[in-house]
Amino acid sequence: MRADAAQETRLDRESVDLSGYPDLVVVYLGFRVGTWRGLLALFGIGRGLMGIQREMPEGLLVHENLVFGLNHVGMRQYWRDLESLETFTRSDPHRTWWRTFGRDRSGGTAFWHEAYRFSGGMEAIYVGLPNPIGLARFAGSRKPDGPFMSSRQRLAG
Repeated sequence: MRADAAQETRLDRESVDLSGYPDLVVVYLGFRVGTWRGLLALFGIGRGLMGIQREMPEGLLVHENLVFGLNHVGMRQYWRDLESLETFTRSDPHRTWWRTFGRDRSGGTAFWHEAYRFSGGMEAIYVGLPNPIGLARFAGSRKPDGPFMSSRQRLAG
């Protein structure tokens, strides 16, 4: 092979400069559907998620959809800071969806999220999953009650 041909096939490597995002928070979320009713619930949530992608709430840098399996979908979000993420979670459509989800456990869906702070700290919550995933596959479990109910408190340890 000629030297110039070898140069043409070499992959271009890149990295990122995160110095402008000292408070970055990365969130993975997942929805697992176990029944037909759960599929309908997921479609309802999907409308709200499409709105989030169109309108991009303040502080949301990127929203990416993911597929974990035939009945398991999710997303990855990059938030400028924890305050922006918390503001979003306390507003609609998130607030209404979470309240409805918490009331109707017969809906045939499971939910989970894991959050990672660039400045330090990780946290997770899993609701209704038949088997552990992610951090729950190796870390001990703890009930999310009392001050441990909020994402901020779980990030603090």
